Order: sequence, then structure tokens, then C-alpha cells
Amino acid sequence: MNDHTGNLDQVDILIVGGGIDCAEGAPLEQRLRRFDASKYRFSALAYAGNRHYADLFLELFPQATVIVNPLSEGLPGKSTSVFEAIRRAYLDDLVHKQGIGDLRKSLSKTIRPTPEVVNRGFQRIAFNCSKIEALGPCMLLDIGGATTDLHYTTDIIREDTEEKALPGSSVARYVFTDLGIAASRDSTLLQLRSHPRLYDLLSMIAEDDGIREMYQALREGKFEPSPRLLSYACLFLALDRFANCTTPGLPSADLSKVAQILLTGGAAQILDVSVASRVVDLFVRGQGNPRILIDHCYRIWVDGMTRCALG
Repeated sequence: MNDHTGNLDQVDILIVGGGIDCAEGAPLEQRLRRFDASKYRFSALAYAGNRHYADLFLELFPQATVIVNPLSEGLPGKSTSVFEAIRRAYLDDLVHKQGIGDLRKSLSKTIRPTPEVVNRGFQRIAFNCSKIEALGPCMLLDIGGATTDLHYTTDIIREDTEEKALPGSSVARYVFTDLGIAASRDSTLLQLRSHPRLYDLLSMIAEDDGIREMYQALREGKFEPSPRLLSYACLFLALDRFANCTTPGLPSADLSKVAQILLTGGAAQILDVSVASRVVDLFVRGQGNPRILIDHCYRIWVDGMTRCALG
């Protein structure tokens, strides 16, 4: 925890942390008492430090929330608690946007976040209640500016995965809050630049012979990717994380079991079925050939809103 200089950049959540969980932490206590939140511009304040000083932090900043200390009682550390807290805050923000809270009172129906509407539309497909035919085990990616939302039938989950779907559930969802082509552009680009299979991806989507130059420029941060490239990057990164179990809270999938991949959302509209198929082939080569369907008419959204209206 270092608050000597402050930071005037606006952030959504300011997280204060420090120290493992131990009863004796006088230096941390002194720092917390000196901490001046007015040096920062934030929408929400959270404490993720030594749990023995959580009450003190709430006493100093009653509006703050407390997150489980990621360091716990040892230094190895796990970021799951912080990750989940940020994810929950983002999902809540989808519903409680400034100015929308008051609007809810004048509406006869509940305002639902985009992931929920799309998930209900996906359920209609999975349960054969939509004009879009389910060809078997399937998954959907809703690629947008801020997030890439994953919806899937649980029969594609690996039996040996540590993360499990809820018992009795046949459809599940997950929101990648750091994958998008606008608001999450920087985090998407950072992951893309450092990915060990970047060259493989470019080989699938590049339309000219300048793959090596593009690859080198991306690695060095000297290339400004188009929205189209970022859209394919979101598809690629989401598939990679789903297949390789590299994201807390997300099970690992056997993508060779997938019969159909549905793509929707604003960023998906600029994708090409044949190119998207080549990107998917990076993960299922020789083991399956899932059909790619791009929802250009937002049929899935309409199905989801219709189901919401019906309850």
C-alpha cells in the first residue's frame, strides 16, 4: 500500500490492500490511518488487505466494501477473491447504471442485464424453443465493446475439470469482463500481444503476406489493430481460456464435443463465418468441425427479451 503521490485518473473501483492476515500489523494500521482517499477519483472503494484491520477501514470509510484478503495467511497469494469482486461489481453495474435506477420504478417489467437476456435466448435454442436449431452440444459468444459473454451447454465440460457447473444445470454462462473491442480494448490487446499463439491466430485471419511484419509490430506495441482484428482476438482468447481452464470460476471445456458455436453482439457483426471457423479450428483441429452461426439479425436477443417478457 503506497499513497504518497495519489492518482487523479478516474477509476471504477479503488482497491486498498496490504499484508497477510495477522493480528499484529502496526505499520499497516498506521498507513491505513494516514490514507487519504481524497487523493483519488473513484466510484467505489474496497479493502482487500489484512482481515484484522477490515473493521478499522470500515470505521474510516463506511462506504467501503471488504474483499477477502488474496494473500490470506501466506505470501503465495490467490487473486480469485478480488477477481470475483470486480466481476460482480461489473455485473451489478450493468443493471444499476447512473440514471437507470430511477427509470426502473416507472417500468412494468424488470430491467435485466445483457448477459441474462442473451442467456435466456440461448436457453430457448438449447431447449428447442427457438427458430434457431440446436445441432447438439453448443456454446455462444456475445462479443461486444466492454465484455465477451460466454454461454454454453454443460455437456461440453471436461469431467476432470476442477471447476464444476451447478448440479442439475444444463446451461451455464460466464462473463469475460476484460475482453472487448472498445471499453476493454487495452486489456484485450495486452493479452493478444503476449499470447504464445499470436502468430497462429494471425495466420488464420490475415488477408495478405505481411503476417510476420504484423506479428512483430503487435509484439512490440507498434501496431494499431482494427476492430475486426480485435473481434477475432476476443473469439480466440475466450476459446483459449475456456479450453485451457486459465480463468478462476470457469470450468474447462472439451471443444471437440461442440457441435455448434453461435456468435452475437455488436463486434460479432464484422466477423466472417469462414475466418471464424479457421480460428475455432486452432482448438479442435482433427477432432471436430463445429458449425459457426453469426446472429446478424439479433434473433437470440429477441428470443431472450420475449422470454423475459413472459417471465
